[in-house]
Amino acid sequence: MSMGQLFLRDSLAHLERLATEQTARYLLASLVFNNRAAREPEISVGDFSKTHNLHAKTLTQWLDYFGLRDYTPCASLFRNDDAIPGLHRWSSGANHFPAVQVNVRDELVERKGVKFPPRSVGLTPSKTSGIVLSWTSPFTGTARLTGRVSDAKASGSKGFAAALDLRTQAGRRELASFNLAGGGAIEFERLPDRDRLANVTVRTGDTIGGKFRGDLAELRVYAQPLEDAARAQVEKELFDSWINPDAPEAAPLPAIALLYDELCSPRGPFWLDHDEREHVMGSHLTQRINQTRVELETLKKSFPTNVPQAVVVQDGGPAKTKHEGFKDAQIYLRGNPKTPGKTVPRGLPKGLAGDDQPPITEGSGRLRLSE
Repeated sequence: MSMGQLFLRDSLAHLERLATEQTARYLLASLVFNNRAAREPEISVGDFSKTHNLHAKTLTQWLDYFGLRDYTPCASLFRNDDAIPGLHRWSSGANHFPAVQVNVRDELVERKGVKFPPRSVGLTPSKTSGIVLSWTSPFTGTARLTGRVSDAKASGSKGFAAALDLRTQAGRRELASFNLAGGGAIEFERLPDRDRLANVTVRTGDTIGGKFRGDLAELRVYAQPLEDAARAQVEKELFDSWINPDAPEAAPLPAIALLYDELCSPRGPFWLDHDEREHVMGSHLTQRINQTRVELETLKKSFPTNVPQAVVVQDGGPAKTKHEGFKDAQIYLRGNPKTPGKTVPRGLPKGLAGDDQPPITEGSGRLRLSE
């Protein structure tokens, strides 16, 4: 098992334990913090988490998951960010994240590997918090959401997860959610939930917001290698679901299973950024991962630098070159490939096959020679 597979397996096992053992604890903590923050606005998630022995980032994501936490406004404007004309930035401070950046120019602008299309808005989450862009309705009626979202980072991006919510006096309702791979893009009109976005009933004061969070992973993973019987069952389920039109409808998953999958998914409140997962995993898991890293580095150093090589003959010529395939060859004058002579048809030595031999039209002729 590779180090990446080992880390993924242990990360998923850790998520499963959290969902089983800590869900009730963080649900209660979210309620307590929300009620206390209403009375004591100065209390921070970090201080509350430290007092109650909770992981601050996880509690933050639980509060965000239920829409209980107010995001810090990006209230400070920094014009011509990083001395780039027309690229303006809103954040809580210089070089602070989360941040909102706007390219007001009619041409693409690039800053530190991030590309801003003409007349575009860029949202950058922080390592500990997502970012929300919201619109408050000035009227009562019907709104239609259109647009395009893309990953602006040129390389090295992990992608992100996003959700579009409608917040009313009655609470929060999700309109759409999606995951976007690194460098990808999606138009709202192509989302599975596009019908809900085309006809949104709003009242004056209702808010439509998009929440974006980094570190995307969308996988179908099993915690251990499947046995033959289990693998056959999975293959049958996939075949019935996607290919077999006569297969019976699959029974819906129990509500507890759906909840469990949601809590362990990239959208769930327990999902942490890649760099943070290792720090919250048990000491025995991190010790095993570190040991595997040491073994990997040892193997890299012990790999032979001089791999034995040999000259071989390939029948048909090297692929993707002018010599590929079987064809009659030219004579090289004095053995010089730069001075080709006349083309000579393929054939067998006359001492073996005689003067009257059929032409070779397939292959090199070696098979006929052996026969």
